[in-house]
Amino acid sequence: MQQLLEQKAQSFLDSVFIMSHSYSTVSSYRLAISNKNKTGFRDFLQQRYSIDELEFAEQTKQEKFDVYEVLRDYVIFLDKINYKPKTITSRLAAIKGYLRFLGLKIYTEDCKHIIRVPKNIQEPEVALTKELILRVLRNAPPRLQTVILVLSSSGMRIGELVQLKLSDIDFTTTPTTVRLPAKITKTKSARETFLTAEATNSLKDYLSRFLKWDEKKDNSH
Repeated sequence: MQQLLEQKAQSFLDSVFIMSHSYSTVSSYRLAISNKNKTGFRDFLQQRYSIDELEFAEQTKQEKFDVYEVLRDYVIFLDKINYKPKTITSRLAAIKGYLRFLGLKIYTEDCKHIIRVPKNIQEPEVALTKELILRVLRNAPPRLQTVILVLSSSGMRIGELVQLKLSDIDFTTTPTTVRLPAKITKTKSARETFLTAEATNSLKDYLSRFLKWDEKKDNSH
């Protein structure tokens, strides 16, 4: 039976990867199903009802369980052990997808009315002052200085920056244009962004100093 459970879960996770192409998403969905801390949905079902998710799906189809009530109880369970609202929301989305994969009908509107997820309380963010940013830059190594300047001026994510190629950066335009291919962006949509003169100069200096880049030559590979 355990082997069948793992096969079903893996088939679902494979479908998640096909849709998202994100290993982190697959990892979070896997944890939502079952994990070593015994806080996954499978663990919850075993602790509360002594059944697994396949038995739960079958018995729900036979109207022995109300899927919304069980999901609500799972949310309450996670909240009581101090899981953050964001994590609970992520877990709930993963489990709803998994149960749909197992053949259960779960409607979004019904979920909204029956299942209450704790609100995420956000503390107001305090913006960094110019003086503090300058202090960080002065004390940072050259590579980190360049990263900070490029990210802050372009709005890129660090995961996007590390996957850029020189051919994605056009120093001939003013301001410098950065073209992000769809395959490296979080949204899987290509886009363009730009660098300030300060970020451009820092990037050129770094490339010249550490990667032997020559602005006068074609070395955009």
